Amino acid sequence: MKNNRLAENLFFILPLVVLILIYCAVLSPIYVWLCSDIIYLESYLPGVLEVLLELCQLFIWGVLFSNMIKAIRVQRKALFILTTVIVLLVRYFYPIVFELIKGSPLDPINIIDALIYYGADILILSIAFVIILSKKESSEKKFMRFGALISAILISVSKVASRFIFDIFYGAPESLSEIMFMFAYYFFDIVFGVISYFLIYFITKLLLTEKNSD
Repeated sequence: MKNNRLAENLFFILPLVVLILIYCAVLSPIYVWLCSDIIYLESYLPGVLEVLLELCQLFIWGVLFSNMIKAIRVQRKALFILTTVIVLLVRYFYPIVFELIKGSPLDPINIIDALIYYGADILILSIAFVIILSKKESSEKKFMRFGALISAILISVSKVASRFIFDIFYGAPESLSEIMFMFAYYFFDIVFGVISYFLIYFITKLLLTEKNSD
């Protein structure tokens, strides 16, 4: 039993850690470099990297929420909470540790940013956890749909709220093209949530089907 739980735990953690390392150590630095280089700034490459970063985020959220829904259903809540805390620590504090390893000076702003984003993710997951837990006695299909729906709504709302805060600090759009781009980004944040619903439902279905067949 303990070996099975360890295997399940590793199956949850390893893909997330790989995705997070790709996001933090590969895609993000390349994206920052492209955006800071005038030669590449006007090319299509930053846009491609931005899409890849969004896809990574989509799968990270998808795996996290799917495993939450599964954990609630099969009574593995404590294990999910522990592994999620560890995974999110890796996601937000890996870049800081990496900079320290390189010998770069520690920037307090980076630590504050990491703590804010870490706390925001914990809050979002906690809200989803409490709401989804209230429906744990439903039939499996209804439970999966409800869990995926709540997760997708919270993901979309968090992205829209984050972008709204950014827009407040960035300032109001000054031209029609900027207004169009602004609304396009908000639209894609909503689409992100819709796609995440289907992804979370699909992954959850796979996880619970595999669990039921054991």
